[in-house]
Amino acid sequence: MADRWRALLLAAVIGGATLAYMIAVGCVRAGVDEGAATEPGGSGAGGTVSDESEQLDLDALFERMDENGATVHSGHVVVHTQEGPISIEQEAWFDGSRVRVDKRTVSPGSTEETSTVIADGQRVTEIETDSSGDTYASAWDADGPWQVTAEVDLSVGGLLIWWPLQPVMLHMPPRGSILASRRVWLPRLLGEDEVKGLRCLRLVLLPLGKDATAVRHESMWVAPDRGYAVARFERHTVCPGAGDWYAYGEIWGVQEWMHPIEGLWLPRVATWRRYEQSLEPEAEPREFTSRSEVIAAEFNVEIPDEAFSVEIPEKAQRHSTPLHRARYPLGRGG
Repeated sequence: MADRWRALLLAAVIGGATLAYMIAVGCVRAGVDEGAATEPGGSGAGGTVSDESEQLDLDALFERMDENGATVHSGHVVVHTQEGPISIEQEAWFDGSRVRVDKRTVSPGSTEETSTVIADGQRVTEIETDSSGDTYASAWDADGPWQVTAEVDLSVGGLLIWWPLQPVMLHMPPRGSILASRRVWLPRLLGEDEVKGLRCLRLVLLPLGKDATAVRHESMWVAPDRGYAVARFERHTVCPGAGDWYAYGEIWGVQEWMHPIEGLWLPRVATWRRYEQSLEPEAEPREFTSRSEVIAAEFNVEIPDEAFSVEIPEKAQRHSTPLHRARYPLGRGG
């Protein structure tokens, strides 16, 4: 009986949160349509601003976000992530035209898994050894180093660590430019919050387009005193699954900062938490956490050519297409 009431209470809470979010979305979108919106300040005082002036403020904010990491042109970074009993170490070298990312995963009672991906603007080489000791390799022509993004998981725990480095590593647009394009999200500035003692500007990111199967809410906290780097990022989703409503979310947060060179503020320690909850009466909530730490970093240094070369082991099973396509033609879950 207690489990039943707990499930009913959770349903009411999630339902109420979903309704409130949908009302908020409607209000924000109405503000966009009418050319005005109410924007709360950090002290709780709000004011009505025109959509034009708010857009200018947001665009200036996005420009400042893009400045963090703009001075980086090369680097060598090692990040250690602990996800429960699983230990993950990622080491990256990059010089603006070439990138290499090595990943080593150690799980209790299992042989370690390793992967190496190298992109030099013309070719991508990938080598992977799984927990059974089998080695696979593939190499293919590429249009640029950014194609490594399809082959490398930069670890969910270290998301905020890698964000400022992705433009030079993978030729991805800076975070501010992605938001400024307004192609995926409709960003709105909600005001100020304090995150780990830092004054932050909170942005809510409303996804563009309609998805009848899910309600998603994303928020981002930007720290002006840390070069307008992201200090916290949240994603919460409520969707139906197997006939029952299902809720999950992810929260990334910076615990410690580093300022290795002028023009770059980088999280030194970042955490990640994911929660999952089904509304089935017998379902127990699940939670996953990780902690990522930068254990070595140097920027704007000369990276030797040897860092971007690798020999494919003779025992490796070779493929002419990326490994995730060659070994899993229907997808990893397919």
